[in-house]
Amino acid sequence: MLTGPFRKWKHSHKFHNLDGKQTELVDTVEFELPYGILGKLFEGYAYKQIQNIFEHRKISTLNALENN
Repeated sequence: MLTGPFRKWKHSHKFHNLDGKQTELVDTVEFELPYGILGKLFEGYAYKQIQNIFEHRKISTLNALENN
């Protein structure tokens, strides 16, 4: 991450062919909050918020794909 609220942010996508007809997408996020030890205290909260965001994106993407 060049700019933004995180000291470190690495987001990757991995695609796995399940059976020739379906693909599984796995998002991996590594992050670090700024502010040293104070930031460490909030990593659990930030992790849960990031999980919620990615779960919402997953559901929205599946809904969009099913409706096309």
